[in-house]
Amino acid sequence: LNIDLASYWQRSEGQVLTVQVPNSTGYPNIRLNVGDTKNWGYEVDLKMAIVRKQDWDWDFSVRYSYNDNKVLKLFQDVKSISPGGFTYAQTTIKTGQPFPLLSTTAYLRDSASGLVLINPASGYPVPNSVLKDQGRTIPKHILGWGSRLRWKDLTFAANFEYRGGNVMF
Repeated sequence: LNIDLASYWQRSEGQVLTVQVPNSTGYPNIRLNVGDTKNWGYEVDLKMAIVRKQDWDWDFSVRYSYNDNKVLKLFQDVKSISPGGFTYAQTTIKTGQPFPLLSTTAYLRDSASGLVLINPASGYPVPNSVLKDQGRTIPKHILGWGSRLRWKDLTFAANFEYRGGNVMF
C-alpha cells in the first residue's frame, strides 16, 4: 500500500500575456505583464498491489486532485481583459475570478418568471448583447482510477478519469 499526499500554493506576479491593441498603433498586439494570480490545491494518490505472485500481478490505484486559482490584480487596475475568442464566446480574465473564465452569449430572460424571451416575429430566443460569464474552463476536480493485471508476459491495463467543476462550450 502506498499513499502519496501533496499540496501547493503559489502566487505569481507579472503574468505575461499577449494583448490586442488598436490597429492605429501600428501593431496588432503587445506583450504585457498583465497581472497577479494565486494558484492552490492538493493531490492524493493511493496505490495498492492486490496480488503479487510469480505468474500473476494485479495493481490498483485511485487518485484525486483539486486545483483552484484566482486573478488578484490586472494591469493598471483594469477589471477585465479578453485575450481572444469570437463574438459569441471568449476567454476572459477578470479580477477576483478564476482564470481562464469562459464568457458566452446568453438569452434575455423575463425578470418575473426567469423564462427565456422569444422574439414573436422570428420565433427565436432574444440574445443578450452582453456576454455572460459561464464559469472556469480548467477542471477544479480530477478523479481517476487505474488497474493493471499481468499474467506471465501478457498485461492488461485500464484507466479512467473524471474531470469536473468546469464548463465547456
